[in-house]
Amino acid sequence: MSSGKTQSNDNPQVLNLIVDTSGSMIEGGKRLIARGIARQVEQFIRLGYATAEIRLFSAGDSAASVDWNPDTEYPDSLLTCSGLLNMSLLLDVLKDSKGKYLFLSDCSWDSRTKRAFMTWLGAMPEDSVRIIQIGNEHKTSVLGCRLFVPEDFFVAMDHWLEVS
Repeated sequence: MSSGKTQSNDNPQVLNLIVDTSGSMIEGGKRLIARGIARQVEQFIRLGYATAEIRLFSAGDSAASVDWNPDTEYPDSLLTCSGLLNMSLLLDVLKDSKGKYLFLSDCSWDSRTKRAFMTWLGAMPEDSVRIIQIGNEHKTSVLGCRLFVPEDFFVAMDHWLEVS
């Protein structure tokens, strides 16, 4: 009987984990939920249910790659939330990234941000981008993107990071 775990891989794919740090994420503990999901991602990979190298990014009024060793605590910088999500800056930071993309966000985006995201998404390989939408905001419809709630974390990850 299979344990559901993946086999080790010398060249794991990259999982770009993008955490929304815009001001709306401070409401209702959404930033803490994002931290919990990031830790779930790390544990999911560390325990062998997927093989991937995690690259962490912050996305708010600025965007940056965040230096994080998953064996250490979640970065404090990701708990500081303010401003609006600047999708243009984020996409510039992500321009050389390869692999899959998991957004942790409440998707409380203005129309300009959503348009920029949809344009970028249109150029991405099928099923390479997923969003875990945190909070009670109206559920965003993002065509071509799989959208999940935090409670469906394992459904979101199931067989997604397997190397084809």
